[in-house]
Amino acid sequence: MRTWLLTLVVLGAILNPLLAGASPDIPKASTLALALHQDTPSRLMFCYQGRISAPRLLVVDKSRQRIMVFRYLGEMVLEYEFPCATGETAGDKVKSGDQRTPEGIYFTTHRYRDRKVTIFGDRALHINYPNPFDRREGRQGNGIYIHGTNRPLRPRSSNGCVVMRNADLAVISPLVKENVTPVVMVEMLSWPGREERVQSCNLLDKINLAALDRVPLAHGSAVSIKDSLAPRRLIKAYAPRVVGLRRLLGTKIKVKTKGLALFGLGRHWVLLAEQELTGPKGVTLQVTRRLSLEGPQVKTAVLVHDQWVVNNGKSLKRLASWAPAPVVVAAKKTPPAPAAAAKPAASKTVRRPDPKGQVRAMLSGWLKAWQGKHLKRYIGYYASDFQTKGMNRRAWYRHKRYLAKVYKVIRVKAKKIRVRVRGKQATVKFVQYYRSDWHRDVGLKTLRLVYRKGRWQITSEKWQRIGRPMRALRGDPAS
Repeated sequence: MRTWLLTLVVLGAILNPLLAGASPDIPKASTLALALHQDTPSRLMFCYQGRISAPRLLVVDKSRQRIMVFRYLGEMVLEYEFPCATGETAGDKVKSGDQRTPEGIYFTTHRYRDRKVTIFGDRALHINYPNPFDRREGRQGNGIYIHGTNRPLRPRSSNGCVVMRNADLAVISPLVKENVTPVVMVEMLSWPGREERVQSCNLLDKINLAALDRVPLAHGSAVSIKDSLAPRRLIKAYAPRVVGLRRLLGTKIKVKTKGLALFGLGRHWVLLAEQELTGPKGVTLQVTRRLSLEGPQVKTAVLVHDQWVVNNGKSLKRLASWAPAPVVVAAKKTPPAPAAAAKPAASKTVRRPDPKGQVRAMLSGWLKAWQGKHLKRYIGYYASDFQTKGMNRRAWYRHKRYLAKVYKVIRVKAKKIRVRVRGKQATVKFVQYYRSDWHRDVGLKTLRLVYRKGRWQITSEKWQRIGRPMRALRGDPAS
């Protein structure tokens, strides 16, 4: 009788907060022995070896509409659990607009923070969908986030994103390390038995990362440094050289692996290797290699993708300096063609520049720079004495730079353009259609221009909403 009473008390303590849909303020740790859905196909394999700087794991269980934070302490321990909302449509994401939340092993690439609370809450973590496995399977779409909301949660109500309450996401966000902390999204979470785990963990002892450098990648894949913590402009500049560095590993560059973490979901496996590289003059760098493998078992899996994760731009530059310099083959110079006999220049009528045409050309270039997020070119269209909404030119540039980081896609169209020129002053009015991955609106834009140093520059701008505000996009508009 006492045994039955004890069992009921334990089950009540576990199920009561779940059925009530509330999360305790200070969640108590519990081991995976109490995990539900032990017999489901979404079995998550895991194994750690050595020293790992980020031993946490995020899991989104779509069947329960819950997001959980686990920490490895010899065994997986549940640190936090909160309610969430996923895509309206059940199943794994296949294409853009299918309103499904993807399933697999993912990582956050960057985060956004907004000063004001919107329908997307006050922060968002971007997920690297499609990952290397998704791309191999032809899955499409993007713009998947874990983001907050200031509205009551409704289960399965997003366009594909994982939505949380603002206060709950504020707890989880500091625990996530970009490109290193796995985010596992499954329909229903299941954990392996102890014997199955032991078999997979024994393979970590036999993994030779140096040998993997000599293994050809699967068709359609390549080594990458795209998912890195370094600035994008540096990644674009130095990534090709870092890829070439693989040929030197184990020769001029000494490699020491400090820790390994292995995660498996079905046929997909992700191996994280935290390494210390020692180069010329004994300089050391901390890097993480992220390998994606595909197959029923790790020992027979095919290497699909190999990625470098570098902590910052300084480390990326140092790493690139160790790589062999690319060989440049000098092109043969073609002798210049013989000059043709000079012909008398035909007389042409000199036309005066059309001020309205100049203004329209400036407007076109301004819109292209805005949409392309070419911020230095964009701010070049503004006069030094520009003022709007209490901001000068410098504050306006900082404001636009922040928005460019927050919004992945910006689309702006100008229609019904009217230009009025009086000497060196001009006014441009048009209907502006604005759309980003988080917001869209329509309004009347007025630009005041001045002609200085041979070009038109913006001295002020004003925007006024037209009609009723458009409904904000919900979920993942770019998915």
